[in-house]
Amino acid sequence: MPFQTRSQKDMERAATLVASVVGEDGKTPSVYQGLCHQFPVFVLQCGLAQAVAFSASKEGTDAGIEKAHRLLLDHFAAVLGFADRAAMVAGVRTASLTEYMRLTRRTLDAAIFFKRFAEALIEDEPHANR
Repeated sequence: MPFQTRSQKDMERAATLVASVVGEDGKTPSVYQGLCHQFPVFVLQCGLAQAVAFSASKEGTDAGIEKAHRLLLDHFAAVLGFADRAAMVAGVRTASLTEYMRLTRRTLDAAIFFKRFAEALIEDEPHANR
């Protein structure tokens, strides 16, 4: 297999993960698409820890919204090398400064691909606003 850059690997993984959301029922795909656009902004404005905590706090809300947040955290956990979203929440919370900065940069780098594939693969709802 030929060598791939980190960006190529992230792009391939994002394409696969976003494609898995397309078949979800209800409003999960459209909420997920919106989150793919909003999550990097949350990270830049509030920091990675607060953005992750916000998505993790959505448990128990509307089923479509909760599932979209869970999927987003699962997908970023996979890209960042965590076993699952719980490990990512704990890892981000307890990371050293340099590790936290690395995780933030990796998240923002991968978010570009999630955003673009969500635009391309998930159909917009007719009444969706951005």
